[in-house]
Amino acid sequence: MKILVTGWNGMDNKSFIPRTLALYLTQKGYDVDIWSWDYEYKTSFYGWTWSKDMKKYIHAANNGIDWEQSPITKYDLIIHLGAISSTTESNVEEIMKKNFDFSLWLLNQCQLHKIPLHYASSASVYGQKTHFQEDGPCDPKTPYAWSKYFFDRIIQENANTFRSPVLGLRYFNVYGDFEAHKGEQASVIYKWQNQITTLGSFNIFKGSEDLYRDFIWVNDICEVHEKLLQTNVSGVFNLGTGESVSFQHIADHFVKKHSCDYGEIDFPNNLKCHYQKFTESDNTKLLEIIDHKFTTVDEYFDKHY
Repeated sequence: MKILVTGWNGMDNKSFIPRTLALYLTQKGYDVDIWSWDYEYKTSFYGWTWSKDMKKYIHAANNGIDWEQSPITKYDLIIHLGAISSTTESNVEEIMKKNFDFSLWLLNQCQLHKIPLHYASSASVYGQKTHFQEDGPCDPKTPYAWSKYFFDRIIQENANTFRSPVLGLRYFNVYGDFEAHKGEQASVIYKWQNQITTLGSFNIFKGSEDLYRDFIWVNDICEVHEKLLQTNVSGVFNLGTGESVSFQHIADHFVKKHSCDYGEIDFPNNLKCHYQKFTESDNTKLLEIIDHKFTTVDEYFDKHY
């Protein structure tokens, strides 16, 4: 099976989930190609690509290009993970261009050539809701969440009419290797470990005992994607562990493992209006089409710390 994964380099020549997934699938014996976001001044190319030929191809799209000759046809599956993933990004135009417009273009190409498409959505679409059913009401609070919500709606409303399968996965809070470049968007698991390594202690938000998230290890993301290669369904599916844990619980793990202390800091004002204080994936739909045992945070700490 020849698979294309978008988002390998991200905006700063770095990525997290795309890089991990592409390496994982390659190690499993799949033939994997990658796309990354790129800009070329001379041709005004601005989009996801993996080669100079693809730059020329997309740039010529407005000049009567023959879509039947699309280089996308050499793939058996597209896994689209490339996006502006920052929940604090405020440039709506850029987010819609990179997260929504290109996803829509890719969807149309996959349907034209009958190529299955998997793509990354996000649990951020639920906002401050305390339910997490895919067909329930959503409450996007950021431009990033809206861009994912808009595309999810297209998939949900057309799931029964697609010529080839389209499957969206609403990732919950993913943690693991290759998070270093994410800065403030990195998981608390990565950030606190980094603080301990460099400072010998770490800082948590005041009230962390009331902040609950569904943290999912990136390796589980990869394993689920591989299992879904054998399915033939369309729709939007949650992808978390199904179990939320408090920030305080994770902090206690670090204290126990490293025999260190932590301080408490005020919750940032710029996050108060959209920060999700509780997430917990309802995996009912997902587990109807695959079987998977997720790694809990406690199991992860026992194995890796």
